[in-house]
Amino acid sequence: MRNSLRAVAIAGVGLVAYVRAAPGQDATVGTPRLGELNGIVVDTSFRGLGDATVVLLGTKIGVVTGENGRFHIRRLPVGRYLLTAHRIGYEPVSAALDIGTDTLRISLTMEPLTHALDTVHVPASVLPARLAEFETRRRSGFGQFFSQAEIDRRNTVHVTELIRTLLSVDVLEVHDHGGALPSYYAASRRTPQTCLMVVVLDNVVLPTPFDLDQLPSPKAIAGIELYSGAATVPPIFAPYDRGCGMILIWTRSG
Repeated sequence: MRNSLRAVAIAGVGLVAYVRAAPGQDATVGTPRLGELNGIVVDTSFRGLGDATVVLLGTKIGVVTGENGRFHIRRLPVGRYLLTAHRIGYEPVSAALDIGTDTLRISLTMEPLTHALDTVHVPASVLPARLAEFETRRRSGFGQFFSQAEIDRRNTVHVTELIRTLLSVDVLEVHDHGGALPSYYAASRRTPQTCLMVVVLDNVVLPTPFDLDQLPSPKAIAGIELYSGAATVPPIFAPYDRGCGMILIWTRSG
């Protein structure tokens, strides 16, 4: 049972119904035709990757790429979406999309999964290379962190339940444009005015404000980082607005 701020359950990744798209085959959603998404998933050599799972988070829409790496989703309502792609043996990728009334064409590049030694606990254990920096920053003492082990231990259903336990964060419930279902935004507690935090998923800086309910479920998350002010945000994100702080989300590989 969720608290009063989270009384409404919203469909997540676990409710996605997948279909396989052969080259040129469409995955059609049962909503009025308003826009289309035409994409391809490739590796770093620009070779199309089949069997990659592409999901529009916060919806029941998902497709598995055909042998040539292509996918096509029709009849999408106009709006903002968060897309993620996963494939065994590759790092996951994410992208924020704005679907209009025409066809949006995108290309997603997946890097082969590599590993770096985790020297903190057991030398034989390994971490994906992209999470090695997560561990380095966690050891530095700046920011607040949830490791995959901690996320699993808490056993929450929604990512908002994790984020609202982070220090210096308020989770705001907002009914956009009078909609029946609320959106949830992360705001800094360090300022007297509402100050919305930047959310980053797998190194993709998401549009601000960003609805937290569009993020992957906790079972798909490998780590969370919170930086409550500009001074502690990792230098790689220096070009972005960091005044309200930043939340970094890392998804699990494979």
